[in-house]
Formats: sequence, C-alpha cells, structure tokens
Amino acid sequence: MISLILAAGCNVGIDLLFVGIAAVPLVQLIILNNKLIDTKKNIKCLKFYSDEDRNKLTVKYLKECCDHYIEIEDFIKNSQNIFAAILFIQLGISIFAICNGGLMLINLDLVSLQSLSIICYIMAMLLQLGIYCWFGNNVYFESLKVIHSCSLSHWYEESNGVKKMLLILMERTKRPLQFKALNFTTINANTFVAILKWSYSYFALLNNYKNTR
Repeated sequence: MISLILAAGCNVGIDLLFVGIAAVPLVQLIILNNKLIDTKKNIKCLKFYSDEDRNKLTVKYLKECCDHYIEIEDFIKNSQNIFAAILFIQLGISIFAICNGGLMLINLDLVSLQSLSIICYIMAMLLQLGIYCWFGNNVYFESLKVIHSCSLSHWYEESNGVKKMLLILMERTKRPLQFKALNFTTINANTFVAILKWSYSYFALLNNYKNTR
C-alpha cells in the first residue's frame, strides 16, 4: 500500500508538471494570436508616424512576432524531449488499465465496494488521460489559428514589406505545433478517442477469449 501511494503521488506530480509546462505554449500562442489580429491597434502611437516610419515599425513588430513563434516552437520541442517517453508510457498504461478494469467489473457486483473502487480508478485514468489530451489539443488548435490571425491583420492595407513578413510567418506556421509521444502519436482529442477504441477492442478480445475457454 505504501508503494502504491508513493507511485500515485509521483504520477500526480508528473501530471501537474506536464500541465504547468503545456500551459506555457498555450498561453503564449493565445497572446501571439491577439497580437496578430490587428497590428495597427497593437503598435502604440502608430498614427503619429509617417507612412515610411509606420511601415518600418510594423515590419519590426512582425519580426518580433516571428521570433515569438520560434521561441514557442523551441519550447515545445525541448519539453517534448523530456516528456516523450512519459507520454508514450502513459498512453500504453491507460489502454491496459481501462481494459483490465472493465474485465474485473464483469465478475463483480456493481453495488459492491470493490466495484466502486474499480470504477473510481477507471474514471481517474480517464481524467488523467483527458488532461494530457486536452492541453495537447488546445496547443494544436491555437497554433492553427496563427494563420487565421495573420489573415485578419488588414494585410491588404499594408505595404509590400509588411505583406512579405506576414507571408513568412504564415509559411512558418503551416505545420501546427503539437506534443508527441515518441513520434508515435500526437497528444490531442483524436488520440483520446483512439485510446478508448483500442481499450474496448482489447476488452472485447479478452472477454471473448475468456468466454470461449
């Protein structure tokens, strides 16, 4: 029991650490999208400059946005180097834990204390897996919004230099940012649904094997 409590505490600590790290690029992507939606409002005192100076300031501002995106991208890559193996193990354990919990419930009375504990365990595994996939999914979709934010920046009213910087940023963001588990799968909502399907398939296979014996 002591070893199980220590293992659970360590696992919760890793989950909270991942949540804290995954929240950083998520918030930064939200900030970047807000900066790109309307550059004229975000650049202070832009209306007091001449057209030439205004274009220079806008190009400089967009270069800072490009650097901001590159820093977010590097942060996700460095974080993934730390959590890639952990995420892969977590996904694999979730499949077997959910499936085995379902197999145990078949042979138990649903109103018993043991069944209640197993149901709570399965719900905890789903919640734990959902936290990973929720943050990964939000990072993925916020990175997709960068191109849309660039298109809302009134680019048609800007000079060729500003349009060029926007085009560079849009080309850079064509590949969305996402967390991966050892380059095996991405961490998003589709992965959550896929794990539920794999768990059910594994459960059906073992249950069928058990009934045929």
